[in-house]
Amino acid sequence: MMSTVTLFKKAKNVIAFLFLASLFSGHCLSVSAEQDIWLVDTHQAPWNRACEAGFAKAVYYQLVDHRWVRSDAETFFETQSSELPLVMFSPGYTSTMSDTIDVGMSLVRLYKPEQNCRTVFWNWPAEKIRLRLAPDIRDKIAVTAASGDYMAMFLRQLKPESRVCMIGFSFGNRIICDAVERLGDDRPDGMRIHLVLTAAATDQGWLASGSRHGNVPRLAEKILILYNPADCALKFYPLLYSNGSSPEALGRFGPPIARIATDYRDRIEAVNVQPYLGTRHLTLYHLQTPIFRQRMNDLLFFQ
Repeated sequence: MMSTVTLFKKAKNVIAFLFLASLFSGHCLSVSAEQDIWLVDTHQAPWNRACEAGFAKAVYYQLVDHRWVRSDAETFFETQSSELPLVMFSPGYTSTMSDTIDVGMSLVRLYKPEQNCRTVFWNWPAEKIRLRLAPDIRDKIAVTAASGDYMAMFLRQLKPESRVCMIGFSFGNRIICDAVERLGDDRPDGMRIHLVLTAAATDQGWLASGSRHGNVPRLAEKILILYNPADCALKFYPLLYSNGSSPEALGRFGPPIARIATDYRDRIEAVNVQPYLGTRHLTLYHLQTPIFRQRMNDLLFFQ
């Protein structure tokens, strides 16, 4: 029986091959050529334990003339402007690179044609590797933790006065919340942060003072949480851990406002989107909700 490490390595090779093949497939992505869109892929970095040397292995792609062109970190950070908002999308568990791009492009298509910003699709190792669901998703707990460290490293390299809105779906919310928590006060001077947490597969109590993401309400200016008590996937969240704990998901019941410091409670807006989603656990349905569409200019573009 193959070890988890062997499975990870095989998955890396398959993913790299498939994506490189797609780069030259002639497939055209139908968005405005003026949009500044990037993909940061961390599959080549160590999956379970982050380090600066590992993050240096992240691969950068830019969408140029409707096709993905390989670039590098130096070009990304040299050309990043604090005058333009930076929108980052972190997908959920089982997302392939193709899924990340498809959903990310659907997000970009919601922008107004004249909207100027830089958009980054954060492609972490989310693919299902094991045959059985439970051990596979439990493996991803460590993977998302490392990915959060990598994202914090990424954020530290942005220019002072940058405005960053991070959008997460399901397990992708672990990454962006971990990134903000680990960034802490070591962020670039004047950085402003907004968060959009959709169907968050994080523990419901983590935003509470003293918990895993207890500093996030202080560090982020605005946090929009879209939760759904009928979410068909998050109802199994209490079974996630094998240590006997059985917390509910933030994305199912919303945040514990009473346990969040009073100075920061008004930064959080939690909206029940069950009337629009029913039981569905899908990124695109969250992006199509009226509340997300209505708040895009404010949250994503700091207008």
